[in-house]
Amino acid sequence: MTGLSESAVQRRKDGWIKCSERMPEAGVTVDIWSRKHAQRLANYQLVRNYGGKQGNDFFEPVYSGYSCIRDASHWMPLPEEPED
Repeated sequence: MTGLSESAVQRRKDGWIKCSERMPEAGVTVDIWSRKHAQRLANYQLVRNYGGKQGNDFFEPVYSGYSCIRDASHWMPLPEEPED
């Protein structure tokens, strides 16, 4: 479960949501698009106000991958889990 309902998120037809329009909730696992790496990065979570500094936000990997992604332009919720 992603923690986000379809009705709670305005999605583009391709499923991506602009970070400039809306950020995911902190701690919710999403996929992001990194401009620097020019690719989709899977299973990242938003970290807000790191170190108590307002606006010090970035995405970090849940399992492994590039760390501290600050250049994400888009994000998308993970799909629902399969039923069987």
